[in-house]
Amino acid sequence: MTPRGACAPGRLPAESRSEATQEECVDNPGDEIRLVVPSRIASVAMVNAVAEEVAETAGLVGEDAHRFAIAVVEAATNAIRHGNRGDEGAPAEVVFMQDESRITVLVRDRSDCEFRPDPSHARTCGREKFAEHGRGLYILNECMDEVSFSFREGRGNECRLVWKLRVTDRGGSL
Repeated sequence: MTPRGACAPGRLPAESRSEATQEECVDNPGDEIRLVVPSRIASVAMVNAVAEEVAETAGLVGEDAHRFAIAVVEAATNAIRHGNRGDEGAPAEVVFMQDESRITVLVRDRSDCEFRPDPSHARTCGREKFAEHGRGLYILNECMDEVSFSFREGRGNECRLVWKLRVTDRGGSL
């Protein structure tokens, strides 16, 4: 194992990640940040901090930065709470990638059950506006430019979020 702080080029030291992974370094090809977090709600704070930093680095400000972070936190919360059912042995993964035109966020759970979203919830708040649950798809679709879901057999569900950068957003890269 590579000593802490002596990671090969293109790999991040363990200090920049959650304690959920055991490796000392993690692959970081190009403009990508990869978090692997335990499936507990407290992990969402780390996801939020990274999402806010990614938004700031990309040049998102004000409400745009807030909407970006809210969507990432919602998707991560869903992966932890619903996909992994809070099983700390089944970590959630959040991958941030940026190119010149967009920020793509992949949120993955380890569920063996395919998530099939109800399309009617994507653009409405559902039947009960003030219910404790049921607005997640609405939030994702209202905050992001693109939202899609896929099931990876034997690896779980993946939520793909895309924020299209506008000319005024163009900050740095990850």
